[in-house]
Amino acid sequence: MAQPWKKAADTTPALAFNIGPPTPRGRAVIIYGPGGSGKTLLSCLIERVTGPVVFADRDDSLASLTSHLVDLDLSPQCVGREQLPDYNATIRFLESSALDPFPNVVIDTCTEVQNDAFKETLARTPTTENGQTVTSIESYGFGKGYRHLQETWLDFKYALTQLRQRGKNVILTAHDFVAKVPNPDGADYIRYEPALHQDGQISLRRMMRDWADDMVYIGFDVAATREGKEKHAKAKGAGTRTIYPVETATCMAKSRTLREAIPYEYGSEAFWRLLLNKNN
Repeated sequence: MAQPWKKAADTTPALAFNIGPPTPRGRAVIIYGPGGSGKTLLSCLIERVTGPVVFADRDDSLASLTSHLVDLDLSPQCVGREQLPDYNATIRFLESSALDPFPNVVIDTCTEVQNDAFKETLARTPTTENGQTVTSIESYGFGKGYRHLQETWLDFKYALTQLRQRGKNVILTAHDFVAKVPNPDGADYIRYEPALHQDGQISLRRMMRDWADDMVYIGFDVAATREGKEKHAKAKGAGTRTIYPVETATCMAKSRTLREAIPYEYGSEAFWRLLLNKNN
């Protein structure tokens, strides 16, 4: 007679685990900053380090850089906005076998993809729980629309993850945004963060920061000083820029490789060599 306090024999078949070195995967990098800071050109420069680049030009920015690309002998292949008219087209592009020859995939910008995700969310869930037609993300009721948005966004994140599993380096560019940061140790403050949605418990910004290997901010070097009794400070700068790969009080950032800020040098792939440990 079986004793009720004795554990029954485990009849589950033994699992075979393939234990070994980690499977190589592509690098996930988010580059954000203000317009004209050099996000797109910096993305293109990875070509010199790891090979050909295919560009999802959602922001229509690559054409304006043609002369720079020629001068720097860069030749990224481009899929323009007319071929990626909506959110689902972008997902299909990321899943396409047409990307097989390219070790590097750039999405410029994921801020524009997010705008499409808002529209797709309304199309996927056209009514509220009460059957009323929605006209904006706010129409669903407090916080509910952003939960729908997050579900939509997960398709994009999954497609990016699959690219990494295929060994592709995935580079996302984003516009910047001045965000208020809650500070449990003192007064709240503001800093630059990627222009991705964040509202209460739903944060595409935090989701993508956690997903990426690296998130770097490109900022113009500006010094603000107040002279005499002037009420407002005056900003001065020479047009130089810096890449910030480490979180500071002024910008959200992270990196698995880099620990110090790097001067942005026009036409230089030094950032990518340092980031990817490709010093040859």
